[in-house]
Amino acid sequence: MRFDTTDEIGLWQFFQRTERRNFDLDNVVCGELRLPRNTDLATAISLAIRARVISHGSHRSGVFQVQTDDGIFSQVNDRRIDLSTPRRAALVTMKTWEQLEEEENASR
Repeated sequence: MRFDTTDEIGLWQFFQRTERRNFDLDNVVCGELRLPRNTDLATAISLAIRARVISHGSHRSGVFQVQTDDGIFSQVNDRRIDLSTPRRAALVTMKTWEQLEEEENASR
């Protein structure tokens, strides 16, 4: 995949739960990749798997949160991000840092 040299590069952080003999929801690994800021989530995950920054995952493990310079991608209840069907992809939301800050201030 080729990117335009004028694209602004941003840091993408992929948070993934790993599959082990004793599966633990708190066992989290972070992988980082620098990509253009206008890259969509599906392409970013695909490139991260290809670059071996993250693994494919399974039904229990996998990427559950992606943080970028613009905000956070996550799925309902911090479940694994699954873009394989339109129904599952619809559960993935993106919140900007400003939205997260407003939510935090509102809860105080």
